[in-house]
Amino acid sequence: MNKSDWRNHFRQLLEINKADYDDEALNKIFNKHLSEFLKTQTGLWAGYSPMKHEPKLNSVSSLDWVFPVVHEGRLRWFQPGPKGFQAGSFSIQEPIMEGAKEFHVTDLSGVLIPGLGFDKSGVRLGWGKGFYDKAFSKISGKVKKVGVIWEAQFVERLPSEDHDLKVDLVITEKGIHQI
Repeated sequence: MNKSDWRNHFRQLLEINKADYDDEALNKIFNKHLSEFLKTQTGLWAGYSPMKHEPKLNSVSSLDWVFPVVHEGRLRWFQPGPKGFQAGSFSIQEPIMEGAKEFHVTDLSGVLIPGLGFDKSGVRLGWGKGFYDKAFSKISGKVKKVGVIWEAQFVERLPSEDHDLKVDLVITEKGIHQI
């Protein structure tokens, strides 16, 4: 299958299983594995505000967090200010930039990255806009990249191109998968 076929496959899979992925118990299991991993980390981390069907991040940790804002066709990273969040691009909750503190991608120790799918070599298949691919294309390996998805979206092999983002590990409701 090509990337388009895989995107269609994952979208259908998510639609069929949407009730399961909204389940509080399943998200609790996912967050147990995420918390297990995060307690071993330090520094500034980037999270995300979930779209429908994506794992909801309920983990509380002592890490400092920033969140992406899509601005002028690229991701920028902000620590929410006093005005909090608002619906931004693609109706995703983003920090309101006014009063928020901005960080550069090189300031990050790690990032939690959602996607439509990941494979066992760390290849990520996103929604097709390339925001994460572009944001992390020119940085060193110092930023730990962690894919977060449901187990059904973690497959043996996905098609990839040189510019596609690869993650260091994938966390699902079934556990932590080292790449």
